[in-house]
Amino acid sequence: MVRFFLVLVALVVLVALVGPPVLGWSPVGYALWWATNTTPPEVALRGPEGVVRGPVDVQVIVPDPDLVDVVQATVNDTPIPPGMVLHLDTQALPDGEQRVRVVVRDHSLHRNTASAETTLQTDNTPPALRLELQPAAPTEGHTLVLRIYTDQDADLSGDVDGRPLAIQPGSAFRWAVVGFSPDTPERTVHISLSASDPVGNIAKLAQTYDLVRTEYPSEHLDLPADLEPLLDPQVRADEDARLAEIYQKISGPARWEGTFLQPAPGEVTTIFGISRTYNAHTYVVRHGGVDFAAYIGDDVHAANNAVVVFAGKLQVHGNTLILDHGAGVYSTYAHLSDILVQPGDEVKKGDVVAHVGGTGLSTGPHLHWELWVAGANVDPLEWTQRDIP
Repeated sequence: MVRFFLVLVALVVLVALVGPPVLGWSPVGYALWWATNTTPPEVALRGPEGVVRGPVDVQVIVPDPDLVDVVQATVNDTPIPPGMVLHLDTQALPDGEQRVRVVVRDHSLHRNTASAETTLQTDNTPPALRLELQPAAPTEGHTLVLRIYTDQDADLSGDVDGRPLAIQPGSAFRWAVVGFSPDTPERTVHISLSASDPVGNIAKLAQTYDLVRTEYPSEHLDLPADLEPLLDPQVRADEDARLAEIYQKISGPARWEGTFLQPAPGEVTTIFGISRTYNAHTYVVRHGGVDFAAYIGDDVHAANNAVVVFAGKLQVHGNTLILDHGAGVYSTYAHLSDILVQPGDEVKKGDVVAHVGGTGLSTGPHLHWELWVAGANVDPLEWTQRDIP
């Protein structure tokens, strides 16, 4: 016993003289701890909270790292390189709960050990992304509804031929609408979608469709001399450019409910899309709306819920009212005699918002009604027949 005690004392002295320096410890204190400590080290693991993806780090937490080594580390019982920081590539693991465990051993004579565990929730799988078109193909002069399905909550974004989509919420799917004006020069339509789940996994979808062309009739009109100045192509171009700044904006969610109302009760006198020539001019003008027979002063009704964004006088359209139905959809009422609302007003489906007139490029009283979807001019009567989305 005496011999053992003398050997132990000698070891304590040796450790005090040549042992490793430990911050906050005196050589004698460290030597005594080395010789007498039988308490397992304290250890804990600290990893990222919530669901994670990709490379992550798990910290090994001990009171004094200079006194302890990590001698074993596992994920789901599979060994990984040990260390005070465990580097995990969760992409190599199945989605779900991951069990991380370490074993540490102190530097004392007794080589006391302890272990700690923690769990991580991982998800490296992008959301499933599916697109459904209604109708099945984009068509010139008409509205295309995109129904977008994902198998989990995800942030969605996308564009059609570079035009951003105003993606709307829904119960079974999310959706967006896009229009295709007559005379669209492109022959194909490119749709791109991106879905990002809460932890950043991204799914992308890109599809290309042939644009279905629509044949429209043509007609020639002879207008009186006093309207000849309004036939100047520059006048129309300037007015179209001014209106395009409105139609290309996406302001808030969809406001409409159900099918649109026909804004005036009269018969259709001119259909959407017809091509026209005037007087002795050879250039062709596309009729961008539907004309309804009416009398001066007849009521004009809001086709659906909206906010007024323009109420004023234009050269070609005459007294004009533009309603914003949200999600990039606008309706335009032209050649009015007077307007009963002003920009900023909210209107409900069926509200009387103006009266029929014959102002602008018009040879008699009628209501000219247009619909614009994502900056494209489409047949408005389609919206009175389809419940979109």
